[in-house]
Amino acid sequence: MLITLLLILLFPVSHDYAFEQYSKTFTIASDTHKLSVPIQQIPDLNNYFSSYSSSEKAVELKRIHAESFETKDHSIFFIISYNCGNKRCDNLLLKQKGDSLQSTFLIESSIVTNFLLSPDHSKLLIQFGRNEGNLVLRSSLAVLRTDDLALLSSPSTNRGFYYETIFGQSFTLPLYKSTWIDSSTVEVTIPDLKHVSYEQLLAWQSESQKKKTLSFSFP
Repeated sequence: MLITLLLILLFPVSHDYAFEQYSKTFTIASDTHKLSVPIQQIPDLNNYFSSYSSSEKAVELKRIHAESFETKDHSIFFIISYNCGNKRCDNLLLKQKGDSLQSTFLIESSIVTNFLLSPDHSKLLIQFGRNEGNLVLRSSLAVLRTDDLALLSSPSTNRGFYYETIFGQSFTLPLYKSTWIDSSTVEVTIPDLKHVSYEQLLAWQSESQKKKTLSFSFP
């Protein structure tokens, strides 16, 4: 009981989730989901913490945060944000179904601003952002299959300029809206601008806000 109390004092609740490390076990808990796994089963986190001392790990654990959701087949997903600087973090996706555990690295140095399951829960859309000053947030999207965490929105030069700009992790455009219109099509609304400098985006936000809507297929 004393050891448990000491560990709770060392690793208090941070954000909406608590992350505790008992020896080599990593525990992720929320109001509705809780998962304890050997840290070695999450390679990206294991590698990240491997170079830290115990005191440094305690500090880093407080900076980690996550969001979770559940799919129709009772799989539980955590989007875990770690290695956080001033707002931006590295992000990974963790899936647990029964005794099976999968994880994949998503993107570095960004903010998770939204995520949506497709209507049939077969795919996941995640929106990331990178802030420029306090008024402009440039975004990038990722689409993954929920069964094997495969990235469906891999960079592809034959899908056109807007696909590359929105899904290519260049963080060029702000995204006004991104959503599923069916289980294989993502609809994205962006500023209708020829140039997207910081000054032009500020002007767009305060003046015309003319928009363009595009759709992208992920069969």
